[in-house]
Amino acid sequence: MERDKLCSKIRDYKNGNRIALNEIISQMTPLVKKFARKCFFMEYDDAFQEF
Repeated sequence: MERDKLCSKIRDYKNGNRIALNEIISQMTPLVKKFARKCFFMEYDDAFQEF
């Protein structure tokens, strides 16, 4: 179900809906934070910015 929501948001963004990009970023932020914490060779803030 969650995957379908993300796919539809990506589709909306590709069709020109700029608000959908903010929704995608909001939805993916927890995942990016998780990977940034696990990145042992960089500081958390640097890793978060890179991802």
